[in-house]
This record gives sequence, structure tokens and C-alpha cells, in this order.
Amino acid sequence: MKWNGFSGSTIKLMALFFMLVDHTTAVLVQSDKYPALYETGRGIGRIAFPLFCFLLAEGFYHSKNVKWYLVRLLLFAFVSELPFNLAFRGTLFYPQHQNVFFTLFLGLLLLVCQRQLSHQFIKLGSIIVIFVTALLFQTDYSYAGVMLIYFFASCRDNHKKRFLGNVIFNSFLLQLTGIFSAIPMEFYNGKRGWRLKYVFYVFYPAHLLILYYIRFVLNFQF
Repeated sequence: MKWNGFSGSTIKLMALFFMLVDHTTAVLVQSDKYPALYETGRGIGRIAFPLFCFLLAEGFYHSKNVKWYLVRLLLFAFVSELPFNLAFRGTLFYPQHQNVFFTLFLGLLLLVCQRQLSHQFIKLGSIIVIFVTALLFQTDYSYAGVMLIYFFASCRDNHKKRFLGNVIFNSFLLQLTGIFSAIPMEFYNGKRGWRLKYVFYVFYPAHLLILYYIRFVLNFQF
């Protein structure tokens, strides 16, 4: 039987796996005690974010209700903030760093602005405002994450440009191992696959709470 490439749902499951490796390593592995294991786990985990950005850009073009998409991302950004703080800082409130849902929300908001705003000056202004917002609120991956979402959306039909841009972004703005995210992107078949719309929304805060429980309640770390 001929292989037809990766569906969107398959790439999403890959991204979830890489993210789980990243977060498990960050929370449970002591970097000073096992530096090689720590760097390997975090390096593998860096593949996840570009994949989520790619899927968001695809979702923007396929979504029948982009406004609800925005609301959903913002809602789960707030839902996930406490689990995010607990897992990575062991405290309920940590205003210096916000979870990745805020970055994804800002990225999608930027795409909406670029589609709906007509004046080029206002479009440019929206880019600056959203980039500065990501920087000031210190969202995960900051303005570079928002920029990557915008880039994937702008070169959606140019695979060569997307590949080269992904390599450049990860080499200079994110982390080098993120370039491996280009592999599943190149084999994306344009199909949605299984209906996994809410899997990421539930999995993200849930796995952070589990990691918090293991690290800070059971006091386990290796």
C-alpha cells in the first residue's frame, strides 16, 4: 500500500510527543547532575514548537470560525497558566513567563489582522504591537514564536521557502534542533486526519499538572 505522507493529526501527535519529552526533561531531570540527558531531552523537545506553529498556520486557512479559534486559544491560555507556573516554578503565580497558548493566540491574532485590515500602515502597526506584546508579557518563545507563525502562513504554498526559513529561524532565533521539524512538514499531505481538535487543549494543562505532582508533591527528580 502506498504511503501518502503525514496528516495534520499525525503531525500534531508528533508535536505532543516532542513537547512531553521537553517538559518532562525540564521538570524532572537535574541539568547539573545529568547534563547530557538534559540537553538531549530539551533538544528533542525543541522540535515541537515549530510543528505547532505550522499546524496553527494551516488551521487558520482551514478554520470555518477563526473568531472562535481565537477565543479558544485565549481561554486555554488562562486555564493553562496556573499548571504552567506550578510545573516549572512550583508556584501559582509567576508573571515573568507566560505559557505557549498566549504565543499561539498572538500569532493567530496577527494572521487575522493581516487578513482583515486593509491599510498597509495599520497592518504594519499590528505587527509591531503584537510583537511588543509578546516581548513585554514574556510569552513562551516571545516575538520569535509569533514571527514564525506569521512566516509559515505567508509561505504556505512555497515549500522551499518554508524549509529554508524554518532552518534560519531555528538556527538563529529558537534552537538548532528545531530544524528537524522541517521533515514532517515536508511530508504533510494536506489532510486533517483524525479529529483531534481538543487533544492539545486538554493534554497541555493536564500533563503539566502531572509533572508538578511528581516533582513537587512526590518530591521526585533525577
